[in-house]
Amino acid sequence: MLRKISLVAITLALALAMMVLFQTFAFQAFLVPSTSMEPTLQVGERILVNKFAPVERGDIVVFTD
Repeated sequence: MLRKISLVAITLALALAMMVLFQTFAFQAFLVPSTSMEPTLQVGERILVNKFAPVERGDIVVFTD
């Protein structure tokens, strides 16, 4: 029983670590907070940013504080 619990704990820890690394280095979700991008993006929409893709003409660029 203890072995099964430790296996579940290790699996959850690895999944959490993978999620944090994935969000930090590969993709990140953002929420559109204002009307500055209307009509392309509406307030409250969620966008997923690919941090590896090169910026090309027509792309949306996200700046953070």
